[in-house]
Amino acid sequence: MTFFEMILRSVGAILVLVLVARLNGPKQISQMTFYDYIVGITTGSLAATTALSADIPLLHGLAAIAFFLLAGIFMSKLTDKNRLMRRVLTGTPIVVIAQGQIQWTGLKQARLNINELLSCLRSGGYFNLEEVNYAVLEPTGNLSVLPHDAARPLKLTDLKQDFIPAALPTNVIIDGQILHQNLQALGQSADKLLDQIQTQKGCRIDEIALATLDDQGKLVLYLKNKAQPQSIHRF
Repeated sequence: MTFFEMILRSVGAILVLVLVARLNGPKQISQMTFYDYIVGITTGSLAATTALSADIPLLHGLAAIAFFLLAGIFMSKLTDKNRLMRRVLTGTPIVVIAQGQIQWTGLKQARLNINELLSCLRSGGYFNLEEVNYAVLEPTGNLSVLPHDAARPLKLTDLKQDFIPAALPTNVIIDGQILHQNLQALGQSADKLLDQIQTQKGCRIDEIALATLDDQGKLVLYLKNKAQPQSIHRF
């Protein structure tokens, strides 16, 4: 097999992987199930074999990669429609701590030992086992923790005070370029934006690395030569 043929095979395998993975969506990256994990390993192995083995016809190798990835998509759709298949392929959550007590049966079912459980709890920010009320091992391998009331994070509702909902900032300037479409979506104009920046901060637009504006009228500037952001309220 020539060097050019190896490059051609590698490019073909990568293109098929990217194409079908995009069809599968971001779920395989963010929350891989056991079946997704198997498909990912298998397709990676097939891609490497297709790229380096001259004994396997290129189209046969690409077809095998596409088949495994499409099978993953099919199984994902099947688990969305069928609860039994969802339990078989995805699995079910396992309670490993209940009412502050370690569930040894659950640990055995999850094939976790006490050291691994404590490690998962520390990764979630719980260094004291007495703080944990419930802990559930999810099918994705993540450990969900419900702490005791005294250990849970403070919420604004606990303070019994009115609060302003958080506003999602929108980028209106990036690298000195005004994003006119984003400004129009907020009902603002570029002239008003530039006027506010010049009047209150006295900086040029080419000095701005990033500017964000939320629906509460808060404009935040990130200047190229300054570490701290500059805020303009009541835009």
